[in-house]
Amino acid sequence: PINIEGNAETAQVVNLIPWMDYEFRVLASNILGIGEPSLPSSKIRTKEAAPTVAPSGLGGGGGAPNELIITWTPTLRDYQNGDGFGYIVSFRRKGSQAWLRARVPHAESLHFVYRNESIAPYTPFEVKIRAYNRKGEGPESLTAIVYSAEEGKEQQESWECSPGEEKAPGRAQSLSQCLRGLQESWRGIWDRGWRDRRQGMAQGW
Repeated sequence: PINIEGNAETAQVVNLIPWMDYEFRVLASNILGIGEPSLPSSKIRTKEAAPTVAPSGLGGGGGAPNELIITWTPTLRDYQNGDGFGYIVSFRRKGSQAWLRARVPHAESLHFVYRNESIAPYTPFEVKIRAYNRKGEGPESLTAIVYSAEEGKEQQESWECSPGEEKAPGRAQSLSQCLRGLQESWRGIWDRGWRDRRQGMAQGW
């Protein structure tokens, strides 16, 4: 409350955040003005409660073959509402009926990896997430679409051209030779990349 009767000894403060430390001060006032505030009280922690907001930043993708990687933004301390905080991830292949659930402990966690040999490359999954603590579970997020890992990518050569630097036998001996080698390698990678039939998003260089 903003104003309290002069003979009051207690006051109720509402709309505080659960599981949060607060300090309080009191000021006296009369028709002549407002006095100096009191010293702060000792810290008082509000009671715990189940989470009230869903984790944000839900997404994912990538990884190794037969993997589904789900990521999110870790929930800040102000929104955890209690001890024993963690995440519950729900996911299913798009179009299927049954949801799989996984509990991911620790507030700092930011990803979950599901591995299964039956997962085909670049399979779409429906994914949801909610938070929990020892007081209960919070609301569920909106559903996001996350794709499993694509088919394995080829390991590509890397080139380093340093004019004037001595090269080992069989390596480019000058900048012009090195650049010609890069050009041929680039052309080879381009040809291989578009010749291969890949599953997943269209790729090029």
